[in-house]
Amino acid sequence: MQRNIMVLLDSPYTFPRMKAILKILEHLPKNYKLFIVSLENKKPELNRDYDFYYLYDHPAFSKSDIDLERAEEFLNYPLNLLIDGFWLKKYQEKWKQKIYPKYVAQLAEFWEDYLVKNKIDIYFSILECSYPHTVAYSICERLNIKVIYFAISRIGGSIMFLDNHFMPIYKITPNKDRIEELYPKVLESTINKAKPFKMSISKIKGRFKVPNITASLHYFKSYFDKTFFEKLNLPSPSVVIQRYFRHIVRLGIVPLFYKKVNLHERYFLYPLPHFDEAYNSYYHGMYDIFENIKLVSRALPHGVYLYVKPHPHFSGSDVPISKLMSLSRLNNVKIIPHNANSKELNENCVGVITVGGTAGFEGILYNKPVIVFGKPFYSEPGTVLVVNDLMELPRLLLKVIKNPNYGISTEKRKEMAVKYYLNQIPLKGSPNVFGEMNLSDEEAIMLGKELDARYSLLINKEK
Repeated sequence: MQRNIMVLLDSPYTFPRMKAILKILEHLPKNYKLFIVSLENKKPELNRDYDFYYLYDHPAFSKSDIDLERAEEFLNYPLNLLIDGFWLKKYQEKWKQKIYPKYVAQLAEFWEDYLVKNKIDIYFSILECSYPHTVAYSICERLNIKVIYFAISRIGGSIMFLDNHFMPIYKITPNKDRIEELYPKVLESTINKAKPFKMSISKIKGRFKVPNITASLHYFKSYFDKTFFEKLNLPSPSVVIQRYFRHIVRLGIVPLFYKKVNLHERYFLYPLPHFDEAYNSYYHGMYDIFENIKLVSRALPHGVYLYVKPHPHFSGSDVPISKLMSLSRLNNVKIIPHNANSKELNENCVGVITVGGTAGFEGILYNKPVIVFGKPFYSEPGTVLVVNDLMELPRLLLKVIKNPNYGISTEKRKEMAVKYYLNQIPLKGSPNVFGEMNLSDEEAIMLGKELDARYSLLINKEK
């Protein structure tokens, strides 16, 4: 039976992550018909037949008027909420702000027409925060089209396939004996690892660096060669320059807000998540990572602190100074160094609080109470405490302090961790950063088979 699979190419085809996606699709079984939508008006080279469509050739993008209310109704999601996310904050420019509602509605009209007309079964995608992707995810959910995400494992060195709700698509379910056998290996590859993969990424993204003049000039020149719509998905040269200097300024100023860690204090650990996703409401619902800090601060018992730790990827350079100034006024909140020893912090904390980042998974492995505001993959019954009612937050914190095992099952936690560990797909190239991923032919063939298997699992689950 033919299966229609579609991919959106949002970057130059020479980028490692684009090459990886195309290589996997190239090795899918022959019963898959491939559809490629691109933000570039040129066809990629591929050793396989496929249908190609340049996204902005669609009539929706030549309309002078477009029905915003109709688009919002079909999306079943507010336009303002889709727009108010990481993407707009990262590439914020006044002229774009006025155009984004119309642009999102145009994208909604395009995806509705394209996905239905071509009878797409699966949207295969790297998890991205850009508008073309995010609107497509919403439309796929509305049309009951499967989305399979190609994502980096939270443990590192491997990849995972995720479903429409960003949950792992599990192919292997371990029995009790396997759980006890493999759990020490999970710990060894995560919290006991000498060099966690998150810290290796911080060396790439969180340092002071002199701009590559040649690459910068090429970007600026290519930007002005882009079409109007292509520019909506990219930061302008002025924004790139602003971001660079903001990065440098924050590297110097943010550490001034850091307070010394006191491992003898009673504290909850609140590691800030990766900002690419944290600011996008589509991934984290209505939760604001900084407003949550204020809510927790109000609910904390006397003598208990909240340790807020910036993400190690960026060495604090991604944290707005205005937010730090606001948080620094809270007597029971401490901003601690981004490079503070995570092992010591986890071992000595009362518990971990997160919106849904990797830190929550690590907190489980340290056998600490974990309180989450979102719905991450590890929020299975007995593994974490999910905040569903803010009125219950003060009592929940008190219960956790009094009884660290409140609402937690060690067996359930081990089962979840081992299941995640077993369903990773290890690759030789240590795929910790998509920008550096290079797949061999053997790996691409293997991932093509794994993608096919995951789709079959989703279909059978639905039946």
